[in-house]
Amino acid sequence: MSWQTVKRPQDLGDPSLKVEITESGKLQFYIPGTLEYKLNNSPNQTEIAITGGIHPKRLGRFKFKGFDRFSDSRNFTLLDEGKLLGELKTVKLTIILFQNNSKVSEMSYPLVPHRPYPHWADAYQINLGDRFDSWLQPGQPVKYEIRIEQTTRSGVTYTSGMKIGLVVDKVTHSPDIQYYSGATLTNLLRLINK
Repeated sequence: MSWQTVKRPQDLGDPSLKVEITESGKLQFYIPGTLEYKLNNSPNQTEIAITGGIHPKRLGRFKFKGFDRFSDSRNFTLLDEGKLLGELKTVKLTIILFQNNSKVSEMSYPLVPHRPYPHWADAYQINLGDRFDSWLQPGQPVKYEIRIEQTTRSGVTYTSGMKIGLVVDKVTHSPDIQYYSGATLTNLLRLINK
């Protein structure tokens, strides 16, 4: 294994790397899903070169910042406190609308950076348009689940999200929000057989 990135190991969460030889004589590399690497083979040598990555604590750091446009439940802002969009392979946002604890509609799209406020470099305005209009009736209690799937450059996906309860056209700037996250990527090791 060789470290070929200018980032220090502590900048990437002091990742645990493991190599073992199987009973059949094959090499197995275990690499955290937050690391970027290249596999270099020659007749007498196999090398895993760590070329970059991200600290796992930067994943799943999205926060709900509030509803926009006069408290319109169709428009809100999310903030990525991990500031990761430019360092990931993909980010997919899925918004699920619930009424009476039943799912009534869902929409998904890739997250694209939008900077509505100069001092919020990683704030994203989400505009649902008319997608949920038939269910968003004034005075109706609803719940949004916002699921964020962040896929690292090595292809491992980390899912986090939030659930937001509100009453249509009576939304507040501090609604009831429950955050959740998936398994920590520090423990997700990718097996590479060689």
